[in-house]
Amino acid sequence: MGRFKSDCSLGDIVKTMRAELHKGARPEDYMQPDIEKVIGIYRMFMESLIKLCPYPSVKMLQAAAVQAWEMDVESAHAFSTRIVRAIVHCRQKGKSMSTGQKLPVAVKSLATLLKKKSRSLERGSKRNLKKRKSDESQLSKSSKKARGQPKQPCSSPSASLSKEDILALCGLGPAGAAADVPLPIADDECVEVFSTQRTLESQSSSDEDRGTATASAVSAHQRQERIAADATEQKVSAVSKSWLCSLDLCQKRTAADGTVEKAVMSKGPRGFALATFSGEGAFETELPNLMLEVKAKAPAVKKKPAANKKPAAAQQDRDEDKERAAESTRVAAVRR
Repeated sequence: MGRFKSDCSLGDIVKTMRAELHKGARPEDYMQPDIEKVIGIYRMFMESLIKLCPYPSVKMLQAAAVQAWEMDVESAHAFSTRIVRAIVHCRQKGKSMSTGQKLPVAVKSLATLLKKKSRSLERGSKRNLKKRKSDESQLSKSSKKARGQPKQPCSSPSASLSKEDILALCGLGPAGAAADVPLPIADDECVEVFSTQRTLESQSSSDEDRGTATASAVSAHQRQERIAADATEQKVSAVSKSWLCSLDLCQKRTAADGTVEKAVMSKGPRGFALATFSGEGAFETELPNLMLEVKAKAPAVKKKPAANKKPAAAQQDRDEDKERAAESTRVAAVRR
């Protein structure tokens, strides 16, 4: 099944974030290693988000988090990624769920809500498809019928109706009684009836124009929101994602100019180290606090001194030198 188009705007998601999470998102909550714990913490927010937008994207949630809580780009990206992953986890559990007794309460509730939302979207798409097909068939039939009939000349009401017929249509008397009974009605009054009808028609057309202007204003507001989201995405792309360097035991990232920035590492309250880049807030990493302690206590590596030769080997070398000297002395004596 393909993805459904979401009708919610960036402003709606910002309002939902401020209403459900008025204190903002904390790294120690959304950076939990267990995704089901994250679902339990953000259950109410995720239910409101699914009702508003069943298929949220990381980019849209990131832009909304930056506007709602004035988060830095890295923290907003990490929060959005965890929320989208939690929704995908619940959707997968819902597909394989029969009763859901073995699932946590929060996961079961969100999986059930996602299944209901998906079914309603499928029914709505099928209804829209049937209605569109029926409208197209009726339009084609009417166009064929109009092409088969000859065009009739259009005539104005004043040219085809007499004075008596006009008075009868206005409810001022029967058509045949106009000659017998004098009617206290002038020709200008009938003209006033037609002018009133034209005024009503002009009012309806002006109402339609006002509706069109309102729709254009709404579309302009949506375009401004899209421009703001694109600007946030460009700001995100200027800095790459951070990674954990196992050699230096610290978090690093690459800037737009190609320089590599190291984060300041410190112990975290949940057993994992916290990384802090310059001008940004701290966030939890996958490096345990114990590794920072080991790095601080590790002594400097010293070169081992050269091993001394054993006494037996040294004595053997001296004996061999003496034998070579004696042999050279005997050779010299023989030559003389």
